[in-house]
Amino acid sequence: MFPKLVFLVGVPRSGTTWLQLLLSQSTHVATVNETHLFSHYTRSLFESWVHFQSSARGSGLHDLMGEEDFIAKVRVFTDDILKLIEEKKSGASVVLEKTPAHAWAWKDILKVYPDACFIHLIRDPRAVVASLRAAGRDWGKNWASTSVVENAETWLRVVELARSIKKESSKYLEVRYEDLMRQPVESIETMFDWLGISESKEVCRSFVDLCKPDKLSKGAANTAWDTSKEPKGFFRGAGVDGWRNDLSTGEIAEIERVTAPLASILGYSPARARLFPSARELSIRAVNNVDRWWEWQRKKILKRL
Repeated sequence: MFPKLVFLVGVPRSGTTWLQLLLSQSTHVATVNETHLFSHYTRSLFESWVHFQSSARGSGLHDLMGEEDFIAKVRVFTDDILKLIEEKKSGASVVLEKTPAHAWAWKDILKVYPDACFIHLIRDPRAVVASLRAAGRDWGKNWASTSVVENAETWLRVVELARSIKKESSKYLEVRYEDLMRQPVESIETMFDWLGISESKEVCRSFVDLCKPDKLSKGAANTAWDTSKEPKGFFRGAGVDGWRNDLSTGEIAEIERVTAPLASILGYSPARARLFPSARELSIRAVNNVDRWWEWQRKKILKRL
């Protein structure tokens, strides 16, 4: 019998990798690095099916099969991939797939796997924006933006999209990053219980100890892949309120403007404005001004070409 299938989703830089590694310490949970199975590999299949439905010439696959047959054939492929994940850990009762972009593909996932479970990890938008910008300035330049507003809009879109899963599925669990940080043992113990896995508090505590950021960055933990190969800065360990030192007062206000009222609904209260900028904030402003200047120069050069 195919194990329980769980998709862990969230905005990039929300802590989904950390949670994945915590849960996969259990002998009952099999996982691998991000597969992008539905966000990339099957995406073209579903998009093509929709595209050719309106073909005036009747081209495409619709004359050969109905949608149920089409989905069944897609499942043959995805079953094979997920089976490979299951085989990574003998006796696993849960296959955990973590690709943040699957938040965009949840409808396709439910078409293929109506009984799939979803864990949605939500983090303070200000912390996510700060982490995305840090990645965009360094190891994540090819995918992460350095714009505060763009990153805030990404948080809003993905969180709204992922939260809509619960309208179509009862197998949806919402988890707060802040709860996971403040009470990691109790948090993963609750998640294991939701997954139908029995792990004692002592065992959960050992999982948390094994997955400390310094151990993960050095590859010292027993993980599904070699975490020492992740880019420097991938495991930031910024904590719950690190964004207060990474963002200026103006940037915080911009993020709160873009993400309200959802952020407030989720319990992320607006920050109190500082009367005078700190030395750290002045430093942030200086870095941002340099970034804007280089972007302006780049655009000028591109116009001349």
